[in-house]
Amino acid sequence: MGISQQEKICKIDGCKGKYKGLGYCTKHYQRFKKHGDPLKNNRRKKLITFDIDENGCFNCTSHAECNGGYHRMRVGKDKHILIHRFIYEQCYGMIPNDLIVRHKCDNPHCINPEHLELGTYQDNMMDKVNRGRCNSPYGERVKQSKLKENDVKEIRYLLTKNLGISEIARKYGVSPASISRIKDGISWVKVKGIKVPEEN
Repeated sequence: MGISQQEKICKIDGCKGKYKGLGYCTKHYQRFKKHGDPLKNNRRKKLITFDIDENGCFNCTSHAECNGGYHRMRVGKDKHILIHRFIYEQCYGMIPNDLIVRHKCDNPHCINPEHLELGTYQDNMMDKVNRGRCNSPYGERVKQSKLKENDVKEIRYLLTKNLGISEIARKYGVSPASISRIKDGISWVKVKGIKVPEEN
């Protein structure tokens, strides 16, 4: 007697897998054969292991590196998370959406909770510049840059005179957003000082 259309799917509640044997799909059938229980999954969670270096960094050894030298792990069936973020949350609680986890030690392999701190993306970029990890051109070395270092120093002076951002932007032929980033210390951070503009 043949199997009815309704019986061609796995008998485990919620499973839509095709019938293999004993009423189970391939996955549940294999588990039943191996463990005597179609619901048992013996996949073990991979332990996080690390080596401690002379700086007190816990360098992850158990999980492969991804972009930037960070390590990631699987959480649940399909979700992956960077291990240093996972460690931070386990030790200190949830990470607010507008913040990231930074390494005080400047070592992306490190998962020592004492070397981790929260900060903004801007904080992280400043760390990169201040610690000499920014190899890309900056300031007037960028081909598309309309401003020179002396322009930036003059703009800082004009900002102290309470001139409008739009007015300063028109004078130098840039967008108001460019002037705002200078004012807020986001761009041109390596250029120090203020200069009084020369009279035309």
